[in-house]
Amino acid sequence: AVSSTDIVCCNDYAGGYLAGQELCRLGHRRFLYVPGPEKNGSQIQRDCGFRAALAEHGFGADCIRTITSVEKLPISADCSEILKLLSPIDYTGIFVFHDQAAYVILNTLRSAGYRVPEDISVIGFDHLRQGLPYLPPLSSIACSSSMDIAHAAVHALQMRIKNPAIPFQRIILDVAFYSDGTAGPVPHIAETKTGRLSNTLGYRTKVCSAHAHGFTQLSQSTLLPRRMHIAKQLHTSCIRAHPD
Repeated sequence: AVSSTDIVCCNDYAGGYLAGQELCRLGHRRFLYVPGPEKNGSQIQRDCGFRAALAEHGFGADCIRTITSVEKLPISADCSEILKLLSPIDYTGIFVFHDQAAYVILNTLRSAGYRVPEDISVIGFDHLRQGLPYLPPLSSIACSSSMDIAHAAVHALQMRIKNPAIPFQRIILDVAFYSDGTAGPVPHIAETKTGRLSNTLGYRTKVCSAHAHGFTQLSQSTLLPRRMHIAKQLHTSCIRAHPD
């Protein structure tokens, strides 16, 4: 169909693809995708791009878990309600439709004792911190050009006012991955000679800045059982997905 208006958007498919490629590059094998509204065009494209990237690395639908869309995510609820949606946490790489929901998930995981990115990696979309530098760091996908969607839309509107007869445009802006510290290598899990699971995540105490995250010190005794739980779940999942 011929468009009856000018359209400016980012390359959503490429954005989802970049997120998938980055998580695979870091060695992740089990994934969680938190989608956007079901009939949203950006959601469809980001989902397709993400799955296409994982498929190139041999990961099918059985390696990707999807939960409720971001519009239904109980952002105002306490962490325990959101943690129920995220459970069971048998994945190490998370891609979220937009940054607002990604921050909620990031804070929920950290408050539950998970380290990001040492235990779980999180990638959002929009890179809100680029315009709001007081926000905590979050690895994200966003427009890569100097002209963002808002500026491109204003420019298109100015051109339309100046010359109403020009053909309607569909302007698709390139995207890039902005590494901001919440996406890292998959936790190393190995099988010992005795058949026991060896988790080499590193049992160091994590102190979260009250300014950035609002969390107090997490003790080593609290984190150790959680990391061993992650290790056992991942070991079982990886064997099931890659029996060779």
